[in-house]
Amino acid sequence: MKAAVKYAFAATAVAALTACGGGGGGGADDGRSYSNAGITYIVSGGLTWSSPSSTTYIFDSGFNSIELDALGYCSRSTSTNGGPSTPTNFNNQTGWRIPTEDEITAFRATNPNPAGWNLTTVWFEPSPLYQGSLNTYLNLSSGVVTYANTAAKAHVVCVKPVNN
Repeated sequence: MKAAVKYAFAATAVAALTACGGGGGGGADDGRSYSNAGITYIVSGGLTWSSPSSTTYIFDSGFNSIELDALGYCSRSTSTNGGPSTPTNFNNQTGWRIPTEDEITAFRATNPNPAGWNLTTVWFEPSPLYQGSLNTYLNLSSGVVTYANTAAKAHVVCVKPVNN
């Protein structure tokens, strides 16, 4: 009986630590999945992936818009009285960014139907060839890439290295 209690306690501690963004790593493609604060996280390709945002965003507001954008969604932070910025999303962790085209297509190939994910359109960082002129998003369900205008909206998936 004592061994069963110790095991249950240890498993609960590991699950809580993992949900808070801590804990041991496992392999780069170990397929771990966990949820916290309504976001499902999947570890794949050496990255931790956040599930798609519940709302849509433009890709980059630049200096011409006050509209919230995908780039800001991944790196959202606040600062009080000019003090240091504090991350306000993803368990208050820094280092989140938009995935690249190679990353998102590799993720889709190995995770065609992630549990708890809405298979919708998600932004990805355009290749250097198109950067600055086109915004690109991927339909997670069909795999179709769309080159969009600056006013287009899609959901956001954010990534960060597993060990960061």
